[in-house]
Amino acid sequence: MKKYFTPVVFLFFVTCFVLSSCTNNNLQHPVSLRQIKFELFTDQDFSNETGNIIIEPSISAGNVVLWDSAFAPMAIKDIPKIDRMITFEKMVRTNANLKVGFKYTIENVGMSWQYEQMLSTEKTKTVSFNFK
Repeated sequence: MKKYFTPVVFLFFVTCFVLSSCTNNNLQHPVSLRQIKFELFTDQDFSNETGNIIIEPSISAGNVVLWDSAFAPMAIKDIPKIDRMITFEKMVRTNANLKVGFKYTIENVGMSWQYEQMLSTEKTKTVSFNFK
């Protein structure tokens, strides 16, 4: 039995060494943390516009919504000028191409949007929505 034990143990260690030194070339790239900055403002005079607007920022990858939100309804006249713009940042962890931007609904008028593409190679993106 001693004759067979030493070669078996030796073969076990050689196998472990060979298997642990192999590399897998099919590993995925690490998932990146990416930053999206949202800016909302207007350069128009809407002081006489009393209708309400609901603004919804979002981030999606293909048909999958990664993040979305909605501002409280506000009067169109209350959309801030550029010197008081609403700004915030959102971080997402993905390597996918993204669709980032705003959808808005004006009461009794309809819905529209402004979206931009964020390529998988971009680590930061600023989405400026100048409401007109």
